[in-house]
Amino acid sequence: MTDHMKEYHEREAARKKAKKDVLKVLNADQKAALKELLEETSDMLQTIYECQDVWMSQVGKLDNARHKVDRLVWSGYDE
Repeated sequence: MTDHMKEYHEREAARKKAKKDVLKVLNADQKAALKELLEETSDMLQTIYECQDVWMSQVGKLDNARHKVDRLVWSGYDE
């Protein structure tokens, strides 16, 4: 394995550990709030994309923020 790949895998392992650590400190209400946020923003983003009634740069920023929260806590790939 190259040094670059080794560094990548180390960063990914650290990221996954940090995600699990975050989940450990959140209480049930906080987890539920984050889950609701992700579900509602996903629905809202889909509607916005369909109606195109806002600036697309705004949609992109909202989508980016939602994905950051998703990757932070709720990505199902790590479970």
